[in-house]
Amino acid sequence: MEKKKFSKWWVLILASICACICVSAGVAYFGSRLITGHKNTESWVRSIDWSEDGSLVVAGSASRCFSFWETEKGTQIGSISGFLGYVRSVEFSPNRPILATGNDVTGIELWNLATADHFYNERLGAPLGYLAWKPDGKQLAFTGNDFNISIMDIDTFKTAALLKGGHTNMITGIAWSPDGSRIASSSADSTVVIWDMDTSKPLFQLSGHKGWVDDLDWSPNGNIPASGDDVGNVFVWDTATGRMIKQLEGHRFTVYSVAWSPDGNRLATAGLDHYIIIWNPQTWEVLNKIAVTSGGILSLAWSPDGGRLAAGTEQNSVLIWDLEKQEFVLTLQMVCQSK
Repeated sequence: MEKKKFSKWWVLILASICACICVSAGVAYFGSRLITGHKNTESWVRSIDWSEDGSLVVAGSASRCFSFWETEKGTQIGSISGFLGYVRSVEFSPNRPILATGNDVTGIELWNLATADHFYNERLGAPLGYLAWKPDGKQLAFTGNDFNISIMDIDTFKTAALLKGGHTNMITGIAWSPDGSRIASSSADSTVVIWDMDTSKPLFQLSGHKGWVDDLDWSPNGNIPASGDDVGNVFVWDTATGRMIKQLEGHRFTVYSVAWSPDGNRLATAGLDHYIIIWNPQTWEVLNKIAVTSGGILSLAWSPDGGRLAAGTEQNSVLIWDLEKQEFVLTLQMVCQSK
């Protein structure tokens, strides 16, 4: 299936979404014009995603909002706020004009970017709001605080599968395998579980982490997910055998984000020690160790072409690192409005 690309029209569409929805929530922000409210400066940027053509970045924040920027000049085109909880997840559909968001209170929400319509809300019993699109865009995996993973069919909004019995504490991350046949989940119970989507049962429970497993990502090349924990370790796994391939030691504190580049030739990790480390998966040597002066890093996302890396900070901003220039080329400051 051919993936739909964002064009310049999406900038106008997203701006209209931000204008109409923020007003309905009792707040408003459009472009550089502040309609009402005040700047919210205390937040962790816990989730980031790029549009399919790399022209837009979206980020979710602890300040109970998410924001959009165009990535050529770094202009914020809008902010949707008024949520009751921490926006933990934001992710564009891989082949439809839909954005999925997850937050602590109202759960999973879907936004139609073509019609400027907030059209679906899955209120979880004990919500957290971690989510991941299946690579073909037909299903959305998400989790609450019940230690289970729900798989929703995006056309019917019905539950296609329920993955349960793999974890004994809250789930902190979800990642699909590139072919959509498996899911990897990380948890506060110090494990990573690999699920078989044909049976909805665990294939492997991967142990070795000493603390919470805070994030994970699946290599686009196949069987190799990586996971990071709150004592600074990064583990790389072989899902064909259920064994650990490598333990990467480079961080001193919590590793909040791990992200494979689109071609699988780099693995980026980051956390509270103010460093982003880029690893070579062929040798597991450090290709680059990037110091971040603005604080810890809570989230990472590669641009679709692999040329840039977005990093969400604990200072209410997103930094864009250019691999060719070897420098941060943009600082995207979140300006969210609240009542």
